[in-house]
Parts: sequence; C-alpha cells; structure tokens
Amino acid sequence: MPIDLAYNGTHEDSTATTVYTHTSFALSVAPHANRRVIVTTMTTDTETSVSVTGMTIGGVAATKMSEVESNFNSGVVYLSMWQALVPTGTTATIVTTYSESVFRDYISVYTTTNWDGAIGTAVSDNASDGSMSVSVNVAALGAAIGIAGNATNGGIGTATWAGLTQLFSNTPVSNRNHSGAMAIFVPAQTGLTVSAAYSTTPALACLLVVPLSLS
Repeated sequence: MPIDLAYNGTHEDSTATTVYTHTSFALSVAPHANRRVIVTTMTTDTETSVSVTGMTIGGVAATKMSEVESNFNSGVVYLSMWQALVPTGTTATIVTTYSESVFRDYISVYTTTNWDGAIGTAVSDNASDGSMSVSVNVAALGAAIGIAGNATNGGIGTATWAGLTQLFSNTPVSNRNHSGAMAIFVPAQTGLTVSAAYSTTPALACLLVVPLSLS
C-alpha cells in the first residue's frame, strides 16, 4: 500500500524571536507505534543568512530532512522540513529554534504511520518574479511535500501549484505568504514537474520539494 501521509494543518507566529513554541498542535492521526510527524518551516528576515538549528516535536528531538535559503536585496527567505517519531499523544507542542532572532515562524504539519523516514533527493528553486519550478523523482508508493514562501515590499499574492495538490496559501501579514502542497503516488514519478507561482511579483519567492520513500 502507498504511504499514508496526512495533512494536519498550519500555524503561523509573526512574533520576532529566536525560539518559537507552537503549543498543543492537534494531530489528525491517532497514537501509533510508528507515527511520524513532519513539520515544515518558513521564515523571512533582514539578515543575509538564517537557519533552524533544532526542533522538538512532542518533546522528541526532530531530524532535519532538507532546507533551502535564498537571499534578496534586503534579506532572506528560508524554508526547512523536519520529522520525528512521535508515537504517543493526540497533540504535540512544536518548538523551533533559529540561529538568531527572525521575524516569523510559519509551520505546516503532516503525519504518517507506515513511513520510516527515508527520503529521495530534495529539490528547490527561487525567483524574483514569483514563478518557480522544479523536477523531482518520487519512488513508487511514495509521496512529495512542497512548501513555498515569499517576501515582498508591496501587496502580497497567493500561490498556485501544479504537479502537487495545493493545501494552503496563507497570508498572516500583509507582505508575506506561506503555501504548501502534497501528493501521494502509486506509480513512480521520474522528472515530475512541480511548480508554484505567485499572483503578485514579490521581492523573492522560494520553493522546496521533498520526496518521501517507503523502504
């Protein structure tokens, strides 16, 4: 059977700080011995370089799956993806620690019970016109998760996805957007084109797609 990946929702915190605590995030999959929780992050900042240095999910230290950082004329857009085995509890408090104080921490959360943490080759793109595209390989019975974020000095647009099913395109503040998509595949996908395009030209938009594989 294919991976049983499920989307659980998002949470956005626009407070400027280094450590973000997303308290008691509801998990849509019941406790299970092999339940893994996947968390994506998105931030922007005026620094030239930032990163998530650590994360806990339900008190469990998470493993970084992939990350991408893109610079624009007055700062950086940063995306990352993490996972942890969290077998107990119906909620999980998610704590994200950055390398320095940033302006925001926007997360999306997914759960699965038949995946052991294996991933394929992650791919990324960035564009000042907001139109991004990547080519990704996904193993049979696997899945892919995509996240996108943007920074703009003017009005914000929403993202439109192709290749994966769009899940959300949120605008927590007037000049930042946080968007995500996923899909489960039965046949293997070779050179699958995944794109995310913003309706308003940003200062910079960034895209990260990570394929999940069943061992």
